[in-house]
Amino acid sequence: MPIKHFNRGRNSKPQATRAFEQIVANHPDIDGEVIYGYPLYRYPEGLHVVDAVLVSETGHVTVVDLIEDADLSGYRERQDNSYNLVDLRLRQNPDFRHRRSLLVPIQTVSYGPELTEP
Repeated sequence: MPIKHFNRGRNSKPQATRAFEQIVANHPDIDGEVIYGYPLYRYPEGLHVVDAVLVSETGHVTVVDLIEDADLSGYRERQDNSYNLVDLRLRQNPDFRHRRSLLVPIQTVSYGPELTEP
C-alpha cells in the first residue's frame, strides 16, 4: 500500500480540497505527500498560495489548481503562476538541480469536484 500523508496549510477551497484528498487517499497508484496551501509567496501585490502540491515518493511534483465550482476561467494562468513559483522554490535548493537544470519533474493539473470531463 502506498504511503500517503496530508499536510494542511491555508487555502480557501474546502470542498475541492476534501474531494481531492478522497481521490488521493483511495487511489492505489498515488503515493507521497499532499501539501495544501503551501508554499506561501509574498509579492508586492499580495500573498500567493499554491492550492495543493503532491510530492510523490519517486520525486515527482504535481502542482494542483483546486476549483470550487465548475468555472474553469483563468486556470491556465493559475497553473502557470503556481508552476513558476514551485519551480523557483525548488531551484533555490542545490539538491534539486544540476547546474541550470531542475532534477525534479513538475506537472500541473486543475481539479474540481463539479467539473465534468469534455
